[in-house]
Amino acid sequence: MEQPSIDRHPSSGSKDGIEQSGILAGAEGAAVLPRSTPALGIVVLVAWLVGNATFGAPFSHIHIGPIYITEILLAVLLLAYLMQGLSGSLPLPQKRSSILLFVLITAYIFYGVCRLIAGLIFSGDAPLELLRNFGLVHYSAFVFVSFFAVAGALTAKRVLSAQWAILISSTLANTFSMFLFFSKFGAVANYETKVIGGDVVLYTLFTIIFLWVLLQDRERRIGRSRAQAFLLWGLLPLNFLFVWLSGHRSALLALAAAIVVVQVARGENARAIRLVAGGAIAIGLATTLIGTVGESIRTIGMKYLTITSPMEEVDSLWRALFWQAVLHLWRQALVFGVGFGYDLMKIQPFLTGSLGERGDPHNSYLAIGVRMGMVGISLVLAIFACYFIIMLRTARQGNPQLRLLSSVLLGEFVAVAVFASMNVTLEGPFEGGLLWMCIGMGLAVTEQFRATLPMPAAQSRYAPYPNLLSYAAAIACRQESSRAGSDKSR
Repeated sequence: MEQPSIDRHPSSGSKDGIEQSGILAGAEGAAVLPRSTPALGIVVLVAWLVGNATFGAPFSHIHIGPIYITEILLAVLLLAYLMQGLSGSLPLPQKRSSILLFVLITAYIFYGVCRLIAGLIFSGDAPLELLRNFGLVHYSAFVFVSFFAVAGALTAKRVLSAQWAILISSTLANTFSMFLFFSKFGAVANYETKVIGGDVVLYTLFTIIFLWVLLQDRERRIGRSRAQAFLLWGLLPLNFLFVWLSGHRSALLALAAAIVVVQVARGENARAIRLVAGGAIAIGLATTLIGTVGESIRTIGMKYLTITSPMEEVDSLWRALFWQAVLHLWRQALVFGVGFGYDLMKIQPFLTGSLGERGDPHNSYLAIGVRMGMVGISLVLAIFACYFIIMLRTARQGNPQLRLLSSVLLGEFVAVAVFASMNVTLEGPFEGGLLWMCIGMGLAVTEQFRATLPMPAAQSRYAPYPNLLSYAAAIACRQESSRAGSDKSR
């Protein structure tokens, strides 16, 4: 029977044809969007990472009206994934641990939205100020965006593309900054002067952790070529020097914690940790010696000389006194917090910036606690603990690619988590999405490899028996299927 044809190019006088063509065009567009959404997601994420690593905070502060570029990109991707979900092609998590983590993050966002609505209705605070401080919550949506962006058959390639993009852009940008600084060596003797800006130091930590895991990985050794190995080993101390010259003691502490966790997760030799400590001491001595030549370098050296007596340094003293004031304020609203509208700069111990400058107590966890109470901080700590356990177990699996990716993402997560305890990290558009992005990508990695994990080798005399039982069960199933086939043939 002849099938009726559909006129895809109707004449101008055919109203039915025009409507039919419009419906078909809309259906084709809706079908194309879900297929292209994962590629769009990773391209947008990589572009955001490269922009931040290269240009620093000014890139993230590009805005349309009061809305930063980070929020714009986040909203676009969430809308795209919502449409993909409505089409039924969204790759949802399957493992129970991943589902639990998604539920906890959703609960955290839901509680944050309820706290925001309460502030908008009852507090009378400025809406823009409330929304600004709400960044502590809404940047957690990066978990969903990053998960959906890399989930699927190309998970490993997409995660590695993001890592290489950070490595290349961060190294080139920091090298250029260091060249510019030393070309005017000693010209600026200001306490606030730093060779490498503190706003890009997290991306440098990501680069070091990625290089560290690559160079240690035995199953997928990137440095098979001597030239490649020489290049990677050269980039590692160079980026470590960038961190040291940033003057961020919290960055060094975060890096040390990340390297220790990576080594423990991978079961590598502890000599690697001693190598990092030795490198830190060597570069510290070199920095102190350089400080005798240029005043602006000496101020960085003084930050490390006072590391054992932090109260002698003004930044550390300001943080300690500020944290005490925040804890006192938190006790007044212990369960639900004071809300997103409260200006915490009112209780700072002394003025460190311009009058009226917005800021936070340089501790993201205290900020969450005082604004959202015990409910909010408990949800965050539960999310972090679950993710840490998931990735720690995943990094010990036998799959080489799984070990590499999970070790990198676990180390980066630890670095941001430690850094956030001494800086304004989870609050702002520049660094707010980094930690949550690590969680989303890490869960996507565990989902991708859930069915391909090799069984670990037998470690005891009882271990072979489950394998033998499984083998016997497989043989029995094959015999039953062969018998069923022979019965049908009769």
